Amino acid sequence: GAGSMAALVLPRDEALEVIQKADCGQIELAAVNSPKSVTLSGRKEDLSEFGKFARQFHLAFRKIDLNYPFHSSMVETVEHPFREALGEIKGRDSATAFISTVSGEEMRGSELDTRYWWRNLREPVQFDAAISNAIAQGVRSFVEIGPKPTLQSYIRQCALGQDTDVAILRSLLTKQKMDADPIVEIVADAIAHGVPLDEAAVIGLNPAVALKLPSYPWQNQAFRFQKTSESN
Repeated sequence: GAGSMAALVLPRDEALEVIQKADCGQIELAAVNSPKSVTLSGRKEDLSEFGKFARQFHLAFRKIDLNYPFHSSMVETVEHPFREALGEIKGRDSATAFISTVSGEEMRGSELDTRYWWRNLREPVQFDAAISNAIAQGVRSFVEIGPKPTLQSYIRQCALGQDTDVAILRSLLTKQKMDADPIVEIVADAIAHGVPLDEAAVIGLNPAVALKLPSYPWQNQAFRFQKTSESN
């Protein structure tokens, strides 16, 4: 509970220079979100002191409501219990490419072992590198899965850095109707944004023989417009 995190609108290299210049104690780079934004991690009092320094130089800085300094050396004390709780994890390779925000590069599923998930907690998040890598591989549509869309601005900045237009879709919004299937809405939104649809996977295969549908029960009743002063 002694640590926390904060958002800072600065490129990575400039953020590191500012952290060193401010000299506000134990503050580390926790994530590179985009070419223009990073996340910091450190002691609460140190982040508060850094916030004063940031305001002095008109830097966009905002503390995040968290009681844990993720992705920093302060979490190293929990490495052993964390690994013990996870036990032995063996990942499996998949047919779909997986780009990790731990390395920022494409990784095989078999590499996602216990050590990988510890790195996921301890090391800085390489979100900018991962999104840029996906764009370089031809990805043009991104779906953010979560009740609150918080990454869209970062994805947009990454795309601008690559001079590329992308579609960024939201999902699982907290204000969605409880009786609505969110997956159906996500698929519909994706189709509307030009995402190719695997009809066999989403809808199912067409039947080999045409189905016989029941005939429409015609009512055979005449319907005529009522004459009014406005009708011809």
